[in-house]
Amino acid sequence: MLYSLHEIALTTDTQFNNPFQDAQAAATFTSPSGKTIHVNGFYDGNNQWRIRFVPREPGTWSYTASLTACGVANLTTQQGNFNATNTPEPLIKHGYLRPSRSNPYRLEYEDQTPFYAVGLHTTGHINPDFDGPIDTSLKPKRRTISAAQWCNEFKNAVNLARIQFGQGTIHGVAQPLLPLNGPLDRYDLELAQKLDDVYKLHRNANISQILVFFQDMSAFACHSTSFGHPLDTTTYKSLNAPNLPYQEKYFRYIIARYAAFIDIWEIFNEDCCAPTDYLAHLHKIIRDADPYKHPISSNFSIYDEPFCEIIMPHEYVSIPANEVDAYLSKQIAAYKSFNKPIQYTEFGNKSGLSNVDPVKWRIVLWTAFMNEVGMLYWSQSGYQTTPKPDTYRNANAYIGPETRQHFRIFHQLTANLPQDMRPRLTHPGWIPLRSWALGNKSTTILYVHHYENHTTLYTYPPTISDGLAVETSPGTFLATWTDPSTGQEMFPPQTLTTKTRLLTVPLPPITIDAVCILKKQEPS
Repeated sequence: MLYSLHEIALTTDTQFNNPFQDAQAAATFTSPSGKTIHVNGFYDGNNQWRIRFVPREPGTWSYTASLTACGVANLTTQQGNFNATNTPEPLIKHGYLRPSRSNPYRLEYEDQTPFYAVGLHTTGHINPDFDGPIDTSLKPKRRTISAAQWCNEFKNAVNLARIQFGQGTIHGVAQPLLPLNGPLDRYDLELAQKLDDVYKLHRNANISQILVFFQDMSAFACHSTSFGHPLDTTTYKSLNAPNLPYQEKYFRYIIARYAAFIDIWEIFNEDCCAPTDYLAHLHKIIRDADPYKHPISSNFSIYDEPFCEIIMPHEYVSIPANEVDAYLSKQIAAYKSFNKPIQYTEFGNKSGLSNVDPVKWRIVLWTAFMNEVGMLYWSQSGYQTTPKPDTYRNANAYIGPETRQHFRIFHQLTANLPQDMRPRLTHPGWIPLRSWALGNKSTTILYVHHYENHTTLYTYPPTISDGLAVETSPGTFLATWTDPSTGQEMFPPQTLTTKTRLLTVPLPPITIDAVCILKKQEPS
C-alpha cells in the first residue's frame, strides 16, 4: 500500500557476541519506475533483524533483502514484491514533511497539502502527561495516561510531536536508547519496541514527528551522557573523538529503526558548543543513511550553515498574554533573515508564571501562523502550577481541554488556506489593536488582537473610516469573522468591495482576538 509500512523480518540460528554490531541487515527496493533505494535494517532481539520501508511511488515494487556477517557471505536472503496502491488510511497520510515549494518559511506535506504546525513535546511519551490536578500534594503529583489515550484526546488538535533520545541520560525527559550505565554498542530493545508502538499510534493519528538524537543541553552545562560531558569538544563533540564510531553506529541504528516514522531529524537539543565540522559530519551520516532524505537541523544551531536546514527556536517567556504577540513577531523577523523554514520546537512560560495560560497559547499560535512559522509547546500538563514570584524556572505549558479546543478551531479555520499566502499590510491607525494579514490573489486571512485590555469589549468607532484597512487587490470579497476561542461567527458574513488595493473591513466588537477570512468573489 502506498505510504504504508512494509516490514521484512530476517532470522538466523547463528549466535553472535553482539548482534547489534556483528550482523547487518539491508534491502534494496526497486520502484515501479526502476529507481533503487537502499534501506538498512536493525536488530530487534531473539535473533531477528527487521527492515522497514514506506513506498512513495504507486505500482509494483520488488526487493532483495539479506542478512550478512563478517566471514559469512549471506546468512539468509529474501526476495519478493508488493503492490503499492492508493489507500484511504496509509500510515503516512500525505507523505512526509518537506520545505514548502511556495513559501520559504513553511513546511508542507509531500503531496503539497499545507502543513500548519501545532506541536507538543510532552514530559513523557510512552505514558504522556495529561490534564493533571491543581493540588500538587496529591499522589501521584503528575497525572499520566497511555499513549493510545493521549492520541485520542489530542487527535485533530495536534499534528506534530517531538521526542528526544538520550545516551545514558533521562534528563530533559529523554528516552535512553543507550541504557543508563550501559555499553556504547548495545541498545535498550524493550524501550525501542515501546517507542515503535508510540510512533505507530502517532502516525495513525496524523501526527508528524521530530526525533532528537542527542539530549545533552550543553547551553546549560547539564548532565553527562554516555558519550561524554556536554561541553567536551575533545573526546565527545569532535571529529577526533575516540568514540565517534560508536556515535555513528548509534545514529545509524536510530535511522534504520525509526526513519519510516520520522519527518525531521534534530541532531542536538540546546547545544551551544559542537564544532561546525563535527555537526557537518553528523549531518552527512544522517543524510547517507536515511532513505527518505528527511530535513535535518539542530538546536541551537548556526542558522547560516548547510547542516541547519530548518531553524528551530526555543522560547520561554515571562511576559503577559497581551504582550506576547508583539514580542514573538520581533523574534520571528530576525529568524526570517536566514530565508529558511522556521519551526519552533519548544515554547512555554518561565520566571514564576503558571503553566496554565490558555489565552497566551492561543495568541502565540495565531501569531506564529500569521508570521509564517510553526509552533510547538513544551507540554507539562500532568499538573497545574501556581505563580511563584521571584522564581526563575520554566513553567512550560499546560495544554488542557480549553487549549485543545482552541487548537481544533485553528485547524478548522486554516485547513484549506493555501501556503502561498504571504504577509499583507494592515492599517489599524491609533486604535488599541494589533493586526496581521496573509493573502494571495483569492484569499486573505486577518488576525486582530485587542492587546490593550483582555477583559473589556472593544467596539471599533464608526468615525474611523468604518473599519480596518487591509492590503488585497481590487474586487469584491466575502468577509467572515470567527471567534478563535469558540469557533462561532462574530456577525453575519459581509460582502465588501474595493476599487483599490486596500479593502476596508468593518470590525466586530472584540474582547481578546478575532479572525477574518476574506474570499474573493468571481464577477457574475
